[in-house]
Amino acid sequence: MNLRDLRSLQDWFVRYQLNSVPGVAEVASVGGYVQQYQVDVDPNKLRSYGLPLSMVVEAVERSNRNVGGNVVEQAGQWSVVRGVGLIESPADVENIVLTAQNGIRST
Repeated sequence: MNLRDLRSLQDWFVRYQLNSVPGVAEVASVGGYVQQYQVDVDPNKLRSYGLPLSMVVEAVERSNRNVGGNVVEQAGQWSVVRGVGLIESPADVENIVLTAQNGIRST
């Protein structure tokens, strides 16, 4: 695995499992390369739809939220519970719904 993949694995999976261990207060990531996607917004298109830039920012944040949970014990087996909302490709960003009017979505 390259450094970006290792960092992503730690940030999105290992961190939450370690945080669920009793006595672990914080898991700090150091090193590697953090994967980023940059969204270029066309202000004229936003204006034509009547959408503020803040709506784009909020929609991207909501779509990429990965929520840690806790552990559940059932029949002697422990399971880590978490909510996954990872953006994994540019196509995922392109498919984020900003608003819908009359059954037509704006992405």
